[in-house]
Amino acid sequence: MATVRNEWFNDLNRVNPQLHNTLLESLYLSRQHRREVFILKRTFAAGNATQAAVFLYVPSWERGGPENLMSVDFGTRTFLLDHFSADDGPTMEQVRDRLFDTQRIEIIKRDLGIFGVK
Repeated sequence: MATVRNEWFNDLNRVNPQLHNTLLESLYLSRQHRREVFILKRTFAAGNATQAAVFLYVPSWERGGPENLMSVDFGTRTFLLDHFSADDGPTMEQVRDRLFDTQRIEIIKRDLGIFGVK
């Protein structure tokens, strides 16, 4: 599971650095205060026909209702995705599936002795 979490953080850093940084800040706060921290997704600027909406991710001590994207608890290593969407980045389940598929392909290649995989 640690491998999946690390890869998920790397993926988030590539596709959504703002969420990645807010997630790290939230984990830090959770560790310091030994409690659950919520990450809220707030609309910073509404989009129109030519522009997409701009979002701001912020840590919070209180659940944000429809703004609540996810929550983290450093002590239990829990990440709960509430209103997480594809626009926010990949989920841990998607990363886990990709890692599993990659590992499975490597095993098959090694078994067949092809593509230089030993």
